[in-house]
Amino acid sequence: MTERIYPQSPNGGQDILAQPWVVFADDFGRHPSSAQHLMANLPRRQPLVWVNTIGLRRPSFSVSDARRAFGVVRRWVAPTEDDQTQPPGDRQGPVHVISPAMSPGAPTGLSRRFNRWSLVRGIQAALPEGARPVVLTTLPLTSDLVGLLNESLHVYYCVDDYTQWAGGYQTALRQLEDELLTRVDGVAATSRHLLNTRVPRSGRSLYLPHGVDLDRFGAEVPAHPTLAAVPSPRVGYLGLLDERHDLELWQRVVSEMPDVHFVLVGPRAIEPSFLHKAHNVTLIDAVPYEEVPSVLAGFDVAILPYRIDGAGRSINPLKGKEILAAGVPLVATPLPEFEGWPETVLLASTASEMVPAVRQALAISRSSARATAEQFLRGESWSDKAALLASTLQNWCTEKADV
Repeated sequence: MTERIYPQSPNGGQDILAQPWVVFADDFGRHPSSAQHLMANLPRRQPLVWVNTIGLRRPSFSVSDARRAFGVVRRWVAPTEDDQTQPPGDRQGPVHVISPAMSPGAPTGLSRRFNRWSLVRGIQAALPEGARPVVLTTLPLTSDLVGLLNESLHVYYCVDDYTQWAGGYQTALRQLEDELLTRVDGVAATSRHLLNTRVPRSGRSLYLPHGVDLDRFGAEVPAHPTLAAVPSPRVGYLGLLDERHDLELWQRVVSEMPDVHFVLVGPRAIEPSFLHKAHNVTLIDAVPYEEVPSVLAGFDVAILPYRIDGAGRSINPLKGKEILAAGVPLVATPLPEFEGWPETVLLASTASEMVPAVRQALAISRSSARATAEQFLRGESWSDKAALLASTLQNWCTEKADV
């Protein structure tokens, strides 16, 4: 892999890679999110404080929500050693994972004030004395913290349209996000829709679509053993099944292709009845991230039938480039982020379009798909994305120093 060249400290500005970083995102290690990929490829020389926070949806009475709530409370009451510090990488400072106590209610009033106090207190205790950290937040919940952490730079890494989430505190989140956009130094957005709709008052914006671990997903590996009992041809979906999917489209494609076996691998926030009734559908629980390439190796075609309205407009599927790197032809609904993708990605809006698209994709050889992907994915690794983020944030930091 080519060694990336990262910016050095220019005159008048701080070297951001020599500063501590504070990241607000999903729970550390829970799943390989884009924020975790970026931080893993950023050669920091100072500590990273990773802040586990509460979810943005109203809690339900589901077993999964109950388990997660129990885990959150456990970390508040009795954090383990692994929650406190992670071993450093070859060129990175240590990672300190903290889980400050937070109110699980709507982020308003007393709840909002308590969360601000708890977060500031926990972060300041984890930072070196006198630190001027770089703050990267994926959450509108942190709008009250801008300027309270002695930060050298505060950036909103916008990865989703939280105001469209079903079950979320939509009104409160919209207000918090609007406030955040007036306060942050810049926005890095993972989709063009988010880039165009989350414009900061500072005027500093960066289009930063997801990268891919080319070494992991570009390697040829045997198919996952759980797929051995599933007949071919296999059309697979990998990831969370939730309300962002076009369930009517799913059902029609499954019913109109009885000779094709559909495999859904991953957690399910919804349980459509047709998936359990159809003879040609196999449901498999989530597998560890290390096993995902072997799951893709067992797919003849991958499918991503997202809705293209509401939250769908902002989606940039993290798994999209992973599918390409694995050499698997992809059939998907026409999300804006798929514009300009190679011919091994076939787009279809309706069942009458998607069924023949799947047939066409099944005729594409894996070697052809892999060769096309290698060309398309040049410069798209997580290392490339981390380098772009670092150089952009270094420029923003220098601009602030010049003002």
